[in-house]
Amino acid sequence: MRSNMEVEHALDMAEQERRCVVMPAHSLRCALLRRVGAGDVMSPARGLFVRREYWERLGAFERNRHMTRALNLQYPAWVFGGLEAACAHRIDHDISLHGNALKVIVTKRRTQSSSWIVREYRKECTAVVVDGVRVPSFACTVAEIMRDYGFVNAVIAASCALRRQVTKQQIAHELRQLGDCEPYVWRALEYASPLCANGGEARALAVMIEEGIERPVLQHEFVDPDTGRRAYSDYLWILPDGRLIVGELDGREKYVNPEMTGGRTVEECVDDERRREHLLERCGVSSIVRFRVRDTYSPAVFKRKLLAAGVPLAQQ
Repeated sequence: MRSNMEVEHALDMAEQERRCVVMPAHSLRCALLRRVGAGDVMSPARGLFVRREYWERLGAFERNRHMTRALNLQYPAWVFGGLEAACAHRIDHDISLHGNALKVIVTKRRTQSSSWIVREYRKECTAVVVDGVRVPSFACTVAEIMRDYGFVNAVIAASCALRRQVTKQQIAHELRQLGDCEPYVWRALEYASPLCANGGEARALAVMIEEGIERPVLQHEFVDPDTGRRAYSDYLWILPDGRLIVGELDGREKYVNPEMTGGRTVEECVDDERRREHLLERCGVSSIVRFRVRDTYSPAVFKRKLLAAGVPLAQQ
């Protein structure tokens, strides 16, 4: 009975502090492992424990933060890098990048990695504390994500940084300091834009560029000639013959997220979207092509959808 009370107390405290249970005493660890066997507690990494029902409510980024907060209690000198630092700084990136291993930055070469901790050597690493966890600076973390995770995530991370008032010059400096950057990294920095309102818009832009689609105008302002009302397009292509094609990134969030709906019902949001389409038509827009973030994960299909709507390929 006492062990159950200790387990519940440890799990409650961890949830209050938004972390996993870590460093349990031997008796508590044994009790937690029994609960893991029963299925109501899980161990996302060695030595970490959390209620299954609580864990399953968390998104991938918050799960990552729960693990690093816990490990920070056990290893307060650790500096977390890579995706762990990106989660701490809340830098946009693909959820699919997350695996089972966590990255730690070390300044001693004779340090081995394990199955769940990847240790990356750097000659020096200046850490900052974010949400109670030691990580490299925001700009340094952006550069690391750009270097290590491909063109699309490089555009996503750099666009996030630009929205948060980091300049391209600052990012370029961090990239040079980090070193070992492939040519795609510098190309991604060129295309990144603070006008991508979120990671989804940045991802769609990056996939367009990768697939050879003409670079669109972002957040173009349209003014209704009849009412003076204004609307902004996510993406705009101006064709040589003067036709205007608008690309719109749709998502469930715009209908259910209170921050985006402004208190409107789903029906009111849909009605507003129709009025917005009519406004764009009055402003001379020839066609509107709608897509979702999930479409961008099938690049060839996404490209065909854009081309079918009349979106042009980039000039060679």
